[in-house]
Amino acid sequence: MALQNLNNTLSLSDKSPQYLNSVKLTVLDSLLCQYILRGSIPSDSITNQDGKEAYGVRYGYPMHIDLAKQTSSGFIDGGPMTMNFSDTRKSVFKRNWITTETSSLNVKTDNGIVHVLAADHVFGFNKFVSQVIYVPPPENLFKTIGGTPNASKETSGGPNAVEASKHVFDGDPETKFFLSSPGQFYIEWEFPELVAANSYTLTSANDLADRDPTDWTLQGWNEESEKWDLLDKLSDQEFEERFQLKVFSFKNTKGYKTYRLNIARMYNGNDFQLADWTMNRSK
Repeated sequence: MALQNLNNTLSLSDKSPQYLNSVKLTVLDSLLCQYILRGSIPSDSITNQDGKEAYGVRYGYPMHIDLAKQTSSGFIDGGPMTMNFSDTRKSVFKRNWITTETSSLNVKTDNGIVHVLAADHVFGFNKFVSQVIYVPPPENLFKTIGGTPNASKETSGGPNAVEASKHVFDGDPETKFFLSSPGQFYIEWEFPELVAANSYTLTSANDLADRDPTDWTLQGWNEESEKWDLLDKLSDQEFEERFQLKVFSFKNTKGYKTYRLNIARMYNGNDFQLADWTMNRSK
């Protein structure tokens, strides 16, 4: 099923189909390790709990399991016990999880316990296709050239807080910059030299899509005219997933030392959050 979905997607772009022997082993390995959990977790070990955090083998990817009873002959909770197995997508909010059910439980083997997933589960929790066709973003100029970050407004906890502005520049999607009802504001980066960037990336944060930026402009400081040049202007943008990195390209060959991202509006509401922003250069 996963390969079929992948090849359906590839066919829309007139690309050649993929097979198990041609898919990158690193993708298969990272996804497969979500299904093999550390420790032994029989169903009766979580009967009196509101679910249990579990971690994938090797990489420690956070998963979640809980028990549920099916409806039988019209009786709610009158059927067999099943297990909900969820990819948390590294979020504490269940609305961001992707969950599948089991068809049978507690199959004992010599080295563990197997819970069999429902036949309609698609391998990878909706990530298989996106990871196989994933194209890495262009060169991150913050890392390769360096410079100084700045933000016109700071989170209430100050510059060293858990959700301070510095986290939007750190390249770690699991950290974020959060502001409560900031109105219009900007984040910017000053390079030590003139740099000609022609793309940038934004990465959505871990929760509440309502806080995602949806309208913004990108500017570069023109040292000759001593004015801001408009490089890109976008509105009604949407991040479909949490921790989603999007690349935005624009035409530019001029070097600027300072680039500024002006946030004008959030998706729904007044609060703002963003995991990462980078300026990039495509070849």
